[in-house]
Amino acid sequence: MKKQIKILGIFLFMLTMLCGCSKMTPQTTEGVKDYLVQNGYYDEKYYSSAELDGVSACVYFLTNKWTLLFYDYGDRKEDFETIYEGTLAEFTVTTEVKKGNYTISEVYTDTNYSIFVRVDNTLLHVTGPKEDMYEIRDLVEGLGYYKE
Repeated sequence: MKKQIKILGIFLFMLTMLCGCSKMTPQTTEGVKDYLVQNGYYDEKYYSSAELDGVSACVYFLTNKWTLLFYDYGDRKEDFETIYEGTLAEFTVTTEVKKGNYTISEVYTDTNYSIFVRVDNTLLHVTGPKEDMYEIRDLVEGLGYYKE
């Protein structure tokens, strides 16, 4: 009996861990800015943000010449779906991973690397030189928007 309870406990623990691995926590525009400031990516001269009808957006031209765009559509799921699909339609997606509440799409061109990460109704888009791909992924992971 004890062995069965132990096996059941291990099974439930593993199931809980697997379920938790397929979720990401959405960021906020302030959370993104705070992370960029703390890690030396932020340059006040090259920052723009806007909020309209519950939608927040910010654009950063980072200190290393990468571009970061972040959109938070809050409760406006239908509007987000339209924008998200339209944004990705402009690119030829090379790899895509869909799990839980997130989708990671990567685009490779001859010179650039772009990563689009959707978490719930937020979208993070970072672009930089192709040779900086791993550093870009590190930035995205630091923001809580990347899992391998």
